[in-house]
Amino acid sequence: MSSHKSVKIKSEGQVAWNTAQSILGNKLNVDLIASAKEQVRFLALVDKTPALRRPEVLKCAIHRYWNNYLPLAAKFQSKGFPRDVQAETGACLVPPLDCAWIWHCHKLSPVRYASDCKRLFGKLIDIRATPSEGTDQNDSERASFNWWQIECPEEPYHLVQVWEDGTSTEFQNLLTRTPKDSSLNESYDLEAAVARQAPFYFQVRRSWFTDDGYLEGALQRYKGYLFLIQQSLKKRKIKDPPVFLVPTYDIDLIWHSHQLHPIAYARATSALFGIILDHDDTDTDRGEGAKLHSSFLETCNKWWATFGTVYERAGAMYRGPEPQVEPIPPSPNNDLKALEEEQRLLGFTSKGRWDSSSFDSHMKSCAEDGPDAYLRSTFEVHLVVLGARNLPHPSSRFKEKFNVRVTTINKCPSLRPQTAAIKRSSFGNHVEWNYGLAMEAERGTQGLQLELCYLRFRRYRRKGCAGGYFASKSSSSQKTPNNYVTYGSPMNKLVKSDIQSLGKVCIPWSDLELHSSKPDLWSTKSMVLDSLPVELQYSISVTPSQPGPKLLRSLHSPVTDDSCKNIAIDIDLDAPLQSGRWTTKTVVNFSGDPLYVIRSRSAHLASDGAASLRCNSEETIVQVHEAANLPNQLPSAVIATAKLLVSEFHKSEKDQVQQWSLFNDGAILTVRKPPDEGPGDIDCEIHGECGPHPMRLLSGRRMEYATSDDTSTRKFLTLIRYTPDAPKGKATALLSLSTACFEIMPGESSVLVLLISSAVSMSMHDFGMPFSHSSWSARNRSPSFITPVSDGGQTGAIRLHNNQLSGKWSTPLSPGVPKMPRACLALCQPWWQLDWNLEYSFKSELQGTSCLPAACAGAACGGNQRRPAYVPSSGYGGRGGGAGGGCGPGCGGGGYGGGGCGGGGCGGGCGGGCGG
Repeated sequence: MSSHKSVKIKSEGQVAWNTAQSILGNKLNVDLIASAKEQVRFLALVDKTPALRRPEVLKCAIHRYWNNYLPLAAKFQSKGFPRDVQAETGACLVPPLDCAWIWHCHKLSPVRYASDCKRLFGKLIDIRATPSEGTDQNDSERASFNWWQIECPEEPYHLVQVWEDGTSTEFQNLLTRTPKDSSLNESYDLEAAVARQAPFYFQVRRSWFTDDGYLEGALQRYKGYLFLIQQSLKKRKIKDPPVFLVPTYDIDLIWHSHQLHPIAYARATSALFGIILDHDDTDTDRGEGAKLHSSFLETCNKWWATFGTVYERAGAMYRGPEPQVEPIPPSPNNDLKALEEEQRLLGFTSKGRWDSSSFDSHMKSCAEDGPDAYLRSTFEVHLVVLGARNLPHPSSRFKEKFNVRVTTINKCPSLRPQTAAIKRSSFGNHVEWNYGLAMEAERGTQGLQLELCYLRFRRYRRKGCAGGYFASKSSSSQKTPNNYVTYGSPMNKLVKSDIQSLGKVCIPWSDLELHSSKPDLWSTKSMVLDSLPVELQYSISVTPSQPGPKLLRSLHSPVTDDSCKNIAIDIDLDAPLQSGRWTTKTVVNFSGDPLYVIRSRSAHLASDGAASLRCNSEETIVQVHEAANLPNQLPSAVIATAKLLVSEFHKSEKDQVQQWSLFNDGAILTVRKPPDEGPGDIDCEIHGECGPHPMRLLSGRRMEYATSDDTSTRKFLTLIRYTPDAPKGKATALLSLSTACFEIMPGESSVLVLLISSAVSMSMHDFGMPFSHSSWSARNRSPSFITPVSDGGQTGAIRLHNNQLSGKWSTPLSPGVPKMPRACLALCQPWWQLDWNLEYSFKSELQGTSCLPAACAGAACGGNQRRPAYVPSSGYGGRGGGAGGGCGPGCGGGGYGGGGCGGGGCGGGCGGGCGG
């Protein structure tokens, strides 16, 4: 597309957009933004009520809707409440929840709904389900209940209450008393309609779908969508297929909200199209080549051709299918087996009951409530780099191409994707890329930078070819530099001579927030070069920000003693001996700042050490401290603990099952040994009262973290909570056990996650099945303080999405686009998924050697023993004697050719592994 044509589309598109915004005129007499927010609230209630997904409940609800509620609504529309039902002025007829859900789905087939209403009642039924402003909601519900009892005395008003799961005996008895065959002639399959609409809430279950600014942009786009349909119908010929344009989810939410006001919708769409615009939700196949897929691409193209803007909007695209529901564990209150298991576990507690005081105290005063500890704010971004105009004058000596490199202003140096290198148009001084990026960005990145680059190529012929020459000064011995990029045949190539940056355009997030009510920002920014205002054209849309998950990683730290001091491998004769050996880890946040210190003491890990260094099974414990604020400063007091249970039962079953008391009997974590054959799952259960909501541990990546090809169930755990807002369960934390990385949703306890991870890792180590790259092997490093990455990067600052834009725009994975660097390609994956990505994000600046083979918390090295008198040794001056053993900085077993390990403390295990 030429630059002139692009500008023309933009100019004509603005006229079309302005026309579209007035398309409804005074026909839109409902507040669709308020209606959309009310619709999301109602869909949340339905989602919280599992009973409405049961087939037998839906049959009863459909019967009640046709035979009870809809006739009652027709009467109310004509006369309101009767005199014998006392109700305030402005009160409305509130439908029972089951009838309201069926009514909602019926109205979303507006042509069929209008036909059914006129067939049954001679008019279109359209009454408010919420009372007028200033009218008490409870008064409307009370009046509706009383009138229902008068008109339908044998049918209860409430069939389903919010949060009803439909499994109780009382509920099943109620269902058996409700007839399931309707006396009215049902002409529409409402069961199928409910099944199609049920997944819609997952697509709009995001914070910005109740944001006024975002919904204002959605309303503008809905008007543009109606205008697009109108123009398509005018151009349609008799033999053409029906017009089928696919809305994005922000448009669809407003469209649904309009349909929920049947009279207003019928009046508006009939005026625009001559008929009621139908809503076809029967196509669900999104595969490539399917009707939905091809029609969406056609809609994108028509939108661009009509309005000159990008159709795809950040936060409004298909999220994929809803994650599989993980049922809540049986409650001891209504399940005998669960009651017996809880009573058995309570027998291991000190008071015979769960004690939540330690957990509650931690949640009130924990470090994660601090203003700067983890707070992340993220939002979705869609960027399309369109083209550039008024490029510098062409050179007669070089072949020229142009591309754009995209970077962040701050915090993510690995983001450096670039468009394909394109020649300037032969019809004008411009170039087009149409290159798109979809991403999740963290606010700390501050914004994006678009750098316009100028690539110059010169002709190069290889030595020995007839007429061989260099365009620039060279000799017969000159070779092509290794970093040159070549194009063409081996005998006659274009060699990239240099790359020049023509300038950068900054797009701060703060500027975009000023335009939050606009669906997208189509912008042209200029850079003056050679007295020419070079114009870079792009389109960008963002969502409102929302709290992001906490990203934590556990890093190896020096072994410590009972007083939290670093272990000294050897000490002077007059220094006091240190006691205790603790494997120690420092937990850092997304920017590399230390937050917690985890210290563990284990009888198993210290079993090979001297007798004075060993501990009993009863002393096995995990402690979590707040991290120190300064280097070499000791960590604070203990925040929480996990203690290994050591009853007679546990001693007899220690090779098969281990149980841990968390938060001083706040909960008990059970870890069972997986089967030896095959990968298997991590068999973990957690019981107790760590928080007001039930919790569950599942092996692998589940719910929101689920992947279609997950084969690493032993490497991950998912923590799930069951809350009133998420009765089907919500993943609140993902634990990557092999890399010691954790993604924790706001509101979940990070310390609980750290205790679970530590206890499970230690149990698996005791079972002889440690995780690969075990996060629980001891490493003695110095210094002990962790510094953030030197390049200023932050973990999780950018996450690239692969499938948020249509095929109209090229993406980093499109053919012909330069392959992204490895570090940039990693941004397409979750931050915890690739070990090398983590190493890139967190530069390990804990210096010193590592004791990899020991995994002994420092005990097996013979460390912390008296420094012997200096005795020159043969060879190259190593340290011999009891201080050897491979964990000391710069020395191995007996130093560099010294007299061996000495003292017998280490033996061949550590000395030979670290430098003997």
